[in-house]
Amino acid sequence: MHKFSRLFRRVRPAPMSATQQFNLTGRFVYSSAAKSANPTKLRVVALAVVAVVVGLFAAEFDFMERLMAFAQEYEEYEIDEIFTVLIFMSVLFGVFAWHQVTELRRHIASRDKAEAAIRHLAMHDALTGLANRAYLAKRLKLEIARAQRDGTQLAVLALDLDGFKQINDFYGHGMGDALLVAVANRLEEVLRENDTIARPGGDEFAIVLPALKGPELAATLADRIVGAIAKPFRLEDHELSITVSVGITMVEPGRTDPEELLRSADLAMYRAKSDGRSAYKFFEPGMDEKLRERRDLELGLRSAIDEGAFTLHYQPLYGIPNNVLKGFEALLRWRHPSLGNVPPDKFIPIAEEIGIIDRIGDWVLTEACRAAAQWPEPLHIAVNVSPEQFKQPDLAERFKDIIDASGLAPERVEIEITEGVLIENTESVLSALSQLKQHGVRVSMDDFGTGYSSLSYLHKFPFDKIKIDRMFVDNAAGDGTGDAIVRAIVAMGHSLGMTTLAEGVETGTQLSRLIGDGCDEAQGFYLGKPMPIDNVDELLASIEEHGETTCSYPSARTGSGG
Repeated sequence: MHKFSRLFRRVRPAPMSATQQFNLTGRFVYSSAAKSANPTKLRVVALAVVAVVVGLFAAEFDFMERLMAFAQEYEEYEIDEIFTVLIFMSVLFGVFAWHQVTELRRHIASRDKAEAAIRHLAMHDALTGLANRAYLAKRLKLEIARAQRDGTQLAVLALDLDGFKQINDFYGHGMGDALLVAVANRLEEVLRENDTIARPGGDEFAIVLPALKGPELAATLADRIVGAIAKPFRLEDHELSITVSVGITMVEPGRTDPEELLRSADLAMYRAKSDGRSAYKFFEPGMDEKLRERRDLELGLRSAIDEGAFTLHYQPLYGIPNNVLKGFEALLRWRHPSLGNVPPDKFIPIAEEIGIIDRIGDWVLTEACRAAAQWPEPLHIAVNVSPEQFKQPDLAERFKDIIDASGLAPERVEIEITEGVLIENTESVLSALSQLKQHGVRVSMDDFGTGYSSLSYLHKFPFDKIKIDRMFVDNAAGDGTGDAIVRAIVAMGHSLGMTTLAEGVETGTQLSRLIGDGCDEAQGFYLGKPMPIDNVDELLASIEEHGETTCSYPSARTGSGG
């Protein structure tokens, strides 16, 4: 090997080695190729590298002349030995060049893959793989232009899952995500290949239906969607049932704004929800005003607690026939800044739907208990609880903490529930009620007699009170049928050790009949209207001032029955 080392010493030029020049050239070529990021040019790059290397040798060393001169000067070296060395060097250079080119290809392929993934994420939902809101708007613009060019019709559908929040709360977000993926897959199965399905967010989906001949096909597809989603989903050994509400808007001449079209579809979807859910509705111009009002209500509800817009009124509850004030029922009131006083039957369903009823319910219980803690014993406070609140697994613990923090004895708190609370997840609801009763809280069934299973629930849970619905109280002064029902409910309640209270008493005649039927307690406008806390304090001060344990009904004193 000493001969070869001398060969390299004689041939190598002083300023820069061939390897150094090759590396320099390779880095230049690598940098250029990386900037171009075009894998199809890599073979050309490899050939260019070899050409540059050969050119460097030829130009820098006058390779053949030096080789012949060297062979003449050092006759002991055979020409085949010299060529062997050169071939060996060429192989090394070739391997090095191929390695560099391969690494370059890997780098570019990896970068292209990453860029493709980023582009996909920018336009698609990470959970379901469907188009996202950005891609939906882009696609909708293209389809609008195509429909105008081809003279076809285009429909936009807005979908919202009914009751998804309950599934999320009960089974957890993991199961909720799995359900969203299953819904997305089912939508892809029932729709056409050229339809665009998107998930803008949450449990909302949007669909673009191009190339329609009329709204009939849009209605057919929407009906197919409603039917497909209504079929149970089997996920992780659970069978989940859910429905979907669909709103449809047709793209008409002059309506080319994607956001406006999506908003119109949303309007129609909300109408479908309000009309009973698991259905579809077409957009109508009159829906705009209703949606604006609903959105105003939603926005107002979300900030009502922080802004102090909620108040409580208290309706007195009397023991009959002795006119004994037993306590008050807390009733929620809301004054919207622009819509004025909004009745509870209008805003409570919205609060339940948008998922803030738990926060509102906790606020009501907190304020009611704080107020009742200032009243003389044994006056109690009754608070209504929404069925949606019982879907929170920690409800019993939260309520116990709120009651204890107020300083009010749990025995002076009465939780009112309707039969609707028990229809779904009966066992978990009864468990929560049992925990509250063990803590001392009283439980009453509100609107008794309006459901189909009220009697069965009386046997499943030891309620403290039955509140007779005002429908039977209204009929009590009529043909006698109402009287018979009230007497039956009162007798049943007494046999089970439960107090009976009649709601909606508005006349003296109704009150007299209820007393004759043996009812224990009553409430209604005839006995006393809901009043703010200041009026409650005045009423209690009046009773205390006269040293009375009983009091006359406010309406009886004024002669007013309203």
